[in-house]
Amino acid sequence: MAFTGASPLFKYIRPPVCRRRTRRFIRTRATPLRGSTLPVHPDWNCLALHETSDKQTFLDELRCRNIIADVLPSYDQLNTRLPTFIDSEDPVGIYCGFDPTSRSLHIGNLLPLVTLLRFHMRGLRGIVVIGQSTSLVGDPSGKTIERNYISIQQSVQNTLSIMSNISQIEKNLRDMSLISSDRPSLLILNNNDWHKNITAVQFMTDCFRFLRVGDFLCRDLIKQRLETTGLNLAEFCYTAFQSYDFYHLFKRHCCKIQIGGNDQMPNIMSGRRLIGERSNNDDVFAVTTPLLLASNQKKISKSEDAAIWLNSSETSPFQLYQYLFRLSDIDAENYLKSFSFRPLLEIEDIIVKHKVNPDVRLAQISLAGEVTEYLHGKEGLISALTTTKLLYHTNNPTEILGDLSRDDIYKQFSGIPLLNRSVTDNLTVLELVNSLNCYPNASKCMELINAGGCKLNGRVVKDCALSIKDSDHIILNNDTTLLQLGKRKIFIILWDY
Repeated sequence: MAFTGASPLFKYIRPPVCRRRTRRFIRTRATPLRGSTLPVHPDWNCLALHETSDKQTFLDELRCRNIIADVLPSYDQLNTRLPTFIDSEDPVGIYCGFDPTSRSLHIGNLLPLVTLLRFHMRGLRGIVVIGQSTSLVGDPSGKTIERNYISIQQSVQNTLSIMSNISQIEKNLRDMSLISSDRPSLLILNNNDWHKNITAVQFMTDCFRFLRVGDFLCRDLIKQRLETTGLNLAEFCYTAFQSYDFYHLFKRHCCKIQIGGNDQMPNIMSGRRLIGERSNNDDVFAVTTPLLLASNQKKISKSEDAAIWLNSSETSPFQLYQYLFRLSDIDAENYLKSFSFRPLLEIEDIIVKHKVNPDVRLAQISLAGEVTEYLHGKEGLISALTTTKLLYHTNNPTEILGDLSRDDIYKQFSGIPLLNRSVTDNLTVLELVNSLNCYPNASKCMELINAGGCKLNGRVVKDCALSIKDSDHIILNNDTTLLQLGKRKIFIILWDY
């Protein structure tokens, strides 16, 4: 029997509850990346942002960027070994894994990915593992209930989509000259390529017998789940699958460092243990990044409302740009250090200028422009800027929108809902607004219009009974209309006759 993920049997078996008091295997706290709440380690005396210091190492720079939450076995040990890894004739690998439980990664995954890319640019061999097999097992990290099961077919589709997305991000970075042409490409792997060839008995022999159940049972997450909603055996064994990935990469690709969000530290530690037990080698490291938190102080994930995805088919370049542009000042400054590839001194200069005149939002503009370009390419950035200009920086949107063909509109304004509507003799402004189902009933729509909350092509319209067809400014020459309701609801109406 090949191990292509977790057998359905494992999902219905519950591990026993650990009642005894035992020394914890690992104790970590998820450190957030959220404005002023980001803690600074007391031993990390980062001298402002001065990366030109003779004593500052590459790892020190990452620490100054608020990228590193924890390092095991220790920060100093990795700081000492890293130059040797980088200068090694045989490339030393560093990997980060993502389970394809959706078609796209989201903004919460960006920090580990960017961190991996920084190490790759510096000289290590960057490896991305898309966990098709582990996505079928289900990672319980950060979950209070069992994850929704995805089918094998869906996991395959999601894996291909994410692999393509990461390849495109790397290409965009090369186009921006942020990755030098002499650096090899990222190694993007699917862990099903090795899990599918392992039998259940072989996996237990090669992996399970080197890991300790007591270590699993005494983790806070496992204990909480066992005492509340329960935990199936597949979730309980998830750590073993991820541990085997680290061991496999260590043997095949000389991978000695794993990167993950801070909630992944227990899983990475088990991988280090497996490598140490099987290979008698403890020269491997874990690097974790802070968790990215939403405004409600919860971990940003795909389950959040209005999640920001890295794939343009899920979140358009315009939507990403606006998300970053609307960050608070403290978040924008913090995100600049973490997500921007600019030198730290340049970032410091941007922050100083931003504080002189915060209304200009220089930090937000710098962050949004750079991140949008390396995620969606130059064309994606141009599209985001064009849409932003149309909606927020012109008194007469018809100058831009009215001259575009339908094809250009679909291409440039994919981030705005494009709605087809038929022109009828009696269609009024109230009927148009009500047809969008943005408000509970026609009375609420009427209140909005009467209060001046409805704009057609940039003009405030307060006449609910105004005829769409008979007005000379509502339907543009290319049979389109820009409709704005309130501050955030924006639509482009494509009229059919």
